[in-house]
Formats: sequence, structure tokens, C-alpha cells
Amino acid sequence: MRLADLSELRGRRVAVGEPGSGTRLLALELLSDTGITAANTTLRELPTVQVEEALRAGTIDAAFVVASPRAAVVQRLLAVPDLALMSERRHLAYRNRHPFLTSLPIGEGMVDLARNIPPEDTILLAARASLVVRDGIHPDLVRLLLLAADRVHRTAAAGEPAARFPSESLVELPLNEQAVRYLRHGPSWLERTFPFWLAGILDRLVLVVLPVATLLLPLFGVVLPMVERRQRARIARWYGVLRAAERRCAESSGEEIDAEIGRLRDVRRQAAEMRETPVLLLGELYLLLWHIDRVLERLERRDTLFSAAGRTLVQRTRDVDPIAGERARL
Repeated sequence: MRLADLSELRGRRVAVGEPGSGTRLLALELLSDTGITAANTTLRELPTVQVEEALRAGTIDAAFVVASPRAAVVQRLLAVPDLALMSERRHLAYRNRHPFLTSLPIGEGMVDLARNIPPEDTILLAARASLVVRDGIHPDLVRLLLLAADRVHRTAAAGEPAARFPSESLVELPLNEQAVRYLRHGPSWLERTFPFWLAGILDRLVLVVLPVATLLLPLFGVVLPMVERRQRARIARWYGVLRAAERRCAESSGEEIDAEIGRLRDVRRQAAEMRETPVLLLGELYLLLWHIDRVLERLERRDTLFSAAGRTLVQRTRDVDPIAGERARL
């Protein structure tokens, strides 16, 4: 029995799928378009397993099967010599009436080249599948489902278009946010690089760290300049101490110079032990230490000259008046 149109099923025995199945809903809708109902045709509600047995036994004339060409039951049915796929002549009309349908051309021998299955070019009607989940499902489960569906359907079977499922085209229900992200951009870099469980953890860490970093960056922009100004102010104060010491020693005696040398050595120690100095200010700090060393050298030379001048004065006084010299020494 060769059929070219669903209308030719009128008055025959047709399996339309078990009650509550999507196959039954689709079959009844397509048959209704051609005027076929239970009043003029025997419609059998059989599950797919029983459909195979009924076709082999000849208790039904035709059956609607919604399955992948790679499904085991489809492969077994195609191998039966007395069974054949029906090529729908008016497939464009059905597609125009039902947007969820698509034409699926299968060339001669495309299923099994050795046995030449099918024996001629055939056009089937296929329904687009929808992957539906409950609202509130965990986002990780959505991405796992999409990853699995993508792996399964990436390589197309006979007549199937590659990489067409999953997709966001012709979807009647609202798309999950994670599904939109996956379908438009694919797996994230983290999912392509790390195991899925680790990628999920890192993805959540990024969502937490980025807002915190956004809030902290302006704070660093305020705190770091404040620390830098504080360190510059300390260096400037020590330069003030260094300048004051030079001015005092210009008109000081030997004992006052000794006291200034002690104070400058204490300043140098404090500057050398200064902690938390920004790297950008290390040059200024080392320059301050170098200037302190230069001033100390000048003061020590001046102190040495004062000490030598004092000893010479005492020696000359002794030569003139030993008693006065002793007093000068005292």
C-alpha cells in the first residue's frame, strides 16, 4: 500500500499513539485537517512498542511515530520489507498551517545504503521538540540539560539538520535566562576550561568579587593618595629639622655642634626605620638619608676643627702663662 497524502488514510486502521502522548495530539490534529475522524476511520491508541507488533502482524495499516531516525524502533520498522515510509506530498501546506512542523527530506538509501532504505526519495513531516522544565529549576541543571542536548544532537542522523537543537527559534514558552545565555553565546570560557562543578563555583565567585572590587576601587583611589601625602609630610618635616640644624650650627660653639650631631643621628635612625613607605617615595626617602649624611659629615668636620682650635689655644696659653693656661684648660 503506497500513500502520498494523509487524506488517503480515510477508512483505514491507523495507530495514533497512546492516550496522553504528544504523538496522539499531533496525529489527531493532522488527521483533522484532512477531515479524518474516529467516525470515518479506525483510530487505534497504541504505544510505540505495540505499534511495531501491530504493523508486523498486519492488524493496522499505518501508524504515526514521533521519534528520531536513529531510534531503535524506527530502525527495526525500516528493515521490514513490507513496510515503507510515507512521503507527504502536501508537506508545504502542513508547514504553513502548523509553524512547529518542518519538512525532513530523506534521500534514497540515506538510512541504509547497502539495503537501499528508503528505496526512493522521501519527504517526512517532523515536529520540533521542546525541552520544558519547571519554573524555579536550579540554573546549573538548566546548563547541564543544554550541554547534554547539544552533545547528543550535534551530530545529525539521516535527514536531520545538524546543530538545530537546542535553539531559541519557534519556542512558544518563555525561555529560561540561563538558556538564553547558553543558546546565544554557548558554554562560557569557564565551562570550556574547567570541570562543570568548578566552573559553577568560579562563576558565582566572579559575580561576588566584581561588585566588591567596583566598590573598593574608589576607596583605594582615596586611601592611597592619603598614605602618600602622609609619608611626604613626614619627609618634609625631617627636611625642616635638617635645615634648622644647619642654621643653628652656623653660629654655634663646639658643644652645641655635638648636641646637633646627636639629634641628627637620631633623625637619621628614625628615617631609616620608617615603615610602610610607598615604592614611589623610596627615592625621596633615600635622598633624605643622603642629605642627612652630608650635613652630618660637615658638622663632624666643623666639630673636629673646633676641637683642634681649642687644643691649640690651650697649648699657646701654657707657653705664655702656665697658670692661665691651666685655667683655660679647666
